[in-house]
Amino acid sequence: MTSTLTETTALTAEDIKALRLADRVIFRHRNSVTTIEAGLERPGYDQPRIYTATEQRLYPTTDGLGNNERARVLTVSGSVTWYENDSRHAGTVTSTAFEMFHAPRYSEILTTVLSLLKPGDVLHVSFVGDAHSNGYSKKAGLHADALRLVVERGGKRLTFHLATSVCAPNTARMVKPLGG
Repeated sequence: MTSTLTETTALTAEDIKALRLADRVIFRHRNSVTTIEAGLERPGYDQPRIYTATEQRLYPTTDGLGNNERARVLTVSGSVTWYENDSRHAGTVTSTAFEMFHAPRYSEILTTVLSLLKPGDVLHVSFVGDAHSNGYSKKAGLHADALRLVVERGGKRLTFHLATSVCAPNTARMVKPLGG
């Protein structure tokens, strides 16, 4: 099967079902495109997985995943902002951002947020570099980045804090400036 993107401005019932049943949920911002990937994985590295017709419909993307995995990729509105010297900067740093919930059913925060989603909701992913950094983290050479999900419904905005990552400035950092 070829790779397909579910480009939505509003969530469908199938998008929500795929997010709720996923083995992993990845939030990513790369090349100015923000995506949420709900994916299914094999039970073990050397064990194949047989996908049901429903799973094949909910998770149509196979290209580029390898290892007999499937995903549903939602292209959503997104932003990356930074705090520097106690000021917030939007769009001033070219960056990439990534956060993965492996076995999301064990994340009380994510399962709660996903349970609240309704068809027609519009999602916005917000990565904030150094959102929770302070003098102590700076002295230790660490960055405290954040992932937030904004749900727009009926003219109202609901904002959820999904994750904080405290990390050294390396490839494991949630929000990474390119070339910096």
